[in-house]
Amino acid sequence: LGFALPSFYVRLVTEVANGGFGPGSGLGGVPPTGHFDADMGVSIVEHYLRARDDPEDATRQPIRVLPLLSWGCAMYCELDCATDAGRVLFSEGLDEGIGYWVTSPSLREWMAQWADGTDVEAELLEVVRHEVRTNPFTKEPVRVPIRRPRGERVDVRVRQTRA
Repeated sequence: LGFALPSFYVRLVTEVANGGFGPGSGLGGVPPTGHFDADMGVSIVEHYLRARDDPEDATRQPIRVLPLLSWGCAMYCELDCATDAGRVLFSEGLDEGIGYWVTSPSLREWMAQWADGTDVEAELLEVVRHEVRTNPFTKEPVRVPIRRPRGERVDVRVRQTRA
């Protein structure tokens, strides 16, 4: 990768398990034997490296932001390896590229919340309103929640050209 991983993540994958545990379908592990999320289809390292390839791509992975797990629908929790504590970010695909929001100031704190029973997935988004739409199958009206990410939005894309 060309950068160090936060020490708490290293302890998790070397002392607990090489991924496959934690929120959602489990944290990604370190290759060659580590757990990988089926939504990503590859290891977190390969996902990171592939997503760094095209400098013109608006969805290019920021430097030192490693995907931890996929929530599906182009939503991820990612590890900000540029911070000593391993800040956890929520990312979501938007029309203009990828948006990033701080989920937790540290991986240790986020995992402690999960271990204490907090539904960390439910904490990612908040309902801001509801809209009535038509169910395409039944043609009946249905009330749909409109959600937005919680937390401070951060621009980690500024790291695109510097390590």
